[in-house]
Amino acid sequence: MLNTQRSTSFLLYLEGKIYTPAKYICSNRFTYVADDTGTIAGFAELEPDGHIDCFYCHKNYQRCGVGRQLYQAIEARARDQGIRYLTVEASITAQPFFQRMGFSLIKEQETACRGETFTNYVMEKWLEPDELKVLNSYNL
Repeated sequence: MLNTQRSTSFLLYLEGKIYTPAKYICSNRFTYVADDTGTIAGFAELEPDGHIDCFYCHKNYQRCGVGRQLYQAIEARARDQGIRYLTVEASITAQPFFQRMGFSLIKEQETACRGETFTNYVMEKWLEPDELKVLNSYNL
């Protein structure tokens, strides 16, 4: 299991490195990989429009802080890029995670993939400017 005390050391930011044949897709995304001494514990991608795609955490690393750190890296990058809100289509199992990260449910939807129909949840989170966070912490 991953020791969450050293969890920042396994988070790896990859920009401009292509790990799929779909070069045009990956080159326009910010990709984050959680690497635990050679084992990929999780990965996530942020698209330029604020859409979170391909968010995955290996079953052996769930509930260890890996997903939270991947998400925190994505949110920090989004803020750096001036993105005002994030969106995601969360699976049934991922919906509670994104709710804990502050996302709101927009709608439930059915989506088809390879002849199968799945339920997922369109969710969003508005990013509050850092200045407002400071003011709100003082109840102003």
